Amino acid sequence: MPWKETTMMEQKLEFINEWRSGNFSLSGLCRQFGISRPTAYKYIERYEKGLKGDRTIFVQVECF
Repeated sequence: MPWKETTMMEQKLEFINEWRSGNFSLSGLCRQFGISRPTAYKYIERYEKGLKGDRTIFVQVECF
């Protein structure tokens, strides 16, 4: 059975869903998803801004 491929957006949404569940610490989620705490706070901030009506803010493309 092949590995499931996920897009960056799917991973961000999964991170937000796990964060919203309250079952994990932010540090634990960062380790699980391989992101830094500042990146996690950026995702959360974009998500919360999206709740206030600006849905495009969370879909921004990141440059590496």
